[in-house]
Amino acid sequence: MSVFTGEDTPLVRLCFSEDAAWLRLLGEIERENDDGFRAWVQVVERPDLGGNSVEDWAQLAQECGFRLVIFADERAQVGDGTLLCVNPKSPSQSFRCPPDHLWSPENNLSLANMDFEEFVTASDAGGIYRGFD
Repeated sequence: MSVFTGEDTPLVRLCFSEDAAWLRLLGEIERENDDGFRAWVQVVERPDLGGNSVEDWAQLAQECGFRLVIFADERAQVGDGTLLCVNPKSPSQSFRCPPDHLWSPENNLSLANMDFEEFVTASDAGGIYRGFD
C-alpha cells in the first residue's frame, strides 16, 4: 500500500517539532492567490517514516508517477518559509519555493505543461523560485 492516497502532488511533512508553524505554513500553501490559483497537494504526515530520506520519498513518488514532490522541512517551517521541491525522477534536481508561489510549479508540473528544469533555471542564485519575470 502506498503512503500516497490521492492524485494531488505529495506534500511531505518532515519536521514534527513545530505544530503551530506547520499549521501556519499549510494555511499559506492552501490559500488561493489573487488570480484564483493554488497548489493542489495531498498532505503526508508520517512521523513513523521519519527515517526516510528525501531520496526515499522521491523514489516512492516516482513509483506512483508524480512529477513533483514537495517537502515541508525545518527550513520551511521555522526558517525562511521556503518549501523544498524535488524532481522524483532525479532527486538531486531541486529548488525551494515560498508558499505563495507554489501554485506555479505544482500546477504546471502536475499537468506536464512545463519541465522541472524550467523552474530550476528560473530560480535565483540561492535556488529559490519566486516566479517568472
